[in-house]
Amino acid sequence: MPEKRSYLRFALKGNITLHPEDNPARIIKGDLINICFLGFAANLRENIGTGMTVQFELTTSLLKVPFAGKGKIQYIKRITVDNTPLLRVGVTFIDIDKDIIMRILNMIQHEISVQQRQKKKY
Repeated sequence: MPEKRSYLRFALKGNITLHPEDNPARIIKGDLINICFLGFAANLRENIGTGMTVQFELTTSLLKVPFAGKGKIQYIKRITVDNTPLLRVGVTFIDIDKDIIMRILNMIQHEISVQQRQKKKY
């Protein structure tokens, strides 16, 4: 099936914490799967509603401090990973620091470039 997106998502491991706007005290934790300039995908163990606005905090080894912002749940898909039922969610950014997301994407692209050069040497 051809890719429907007109933008590239980059694989990125990390942790994600979501706080639904309608219940900010609720904490939903998950694993970051990939990221792009427009949003990210994560695997969650706890259900959340499509269309819901959330505050998020993303932690990855690329940044010294967590990346926080506001997003909207675009889709939810039930998946199974290692015999564990999970929910794959797609979150579209609503309010973020675009400089930080650009820095994250540039670091990912730099790592990909370094890996490609190392492959060519061998």
